[in-house]
Amino acid sequence: MASFGERLRYLFAGGAETKQAAPVVQYHGVGSDVSYKTGYADLANEGYQKNAIVYRCVNEIANGIAQTPMLVYSDDQELDSHPLISLLRAPAPTTGYAEFFQSMVSQLLLSGNAFIVRSGPDAGEPQELYLLRPDRMRIKPGKHLPSAYEYVIEGRVVERYMVDPETGYSEVKHLKLWNPL
Repeated sequence: MASFGERLRYLFAGGAETKQAAPVVQYHGVGSDVSYKTGYADLANEGYQKNAIVYRCVNEIANGIAQTPMLVYSDDQELDSHPLISLLRAPAPTTGYAEFFQSMVSQLLLSGNAFIVRSGPDAGEPQELYLLRPDRMRIKPGKHLPSAYEYVIEGRVVERYMVDPETGYSEVKHLKLWNPL
């Protein structure tokens, strides 16, 4: 069998290349009934928990982001104390900074969505931040913006978060990856 370089020289010298026999290709399972799992829980189980490569990739990215300190600035001055710094250091009584951001990034990578809900007075500063499971969120469409976010468990809406049609403000912050569909 001629090397690649020899074949190129022969081709450019005006010769014709002879065709080799094509390799045999076999298809397994063509036409068989295959069920695809598409729900978040199925994909998280099959693609994350049972796939060491996906598990490692998601954890490396999420841990890397969770180890990056968040800084708060006022103009060009880094602030040492601010309500946002306190909130990010301890988003909830049982959740710290690294755990919160690791979970948020993992949800974003696995589902393409992460939903953060604030807790505290409606008009005041948020007191706590919580992540909502993306597979339980339903977005109710509005004219230009969502009209509401609904948290659904076993087919029942257990919480509804309204969206201001003028400003887009909601107690829920929806982070999403670009999706062509």
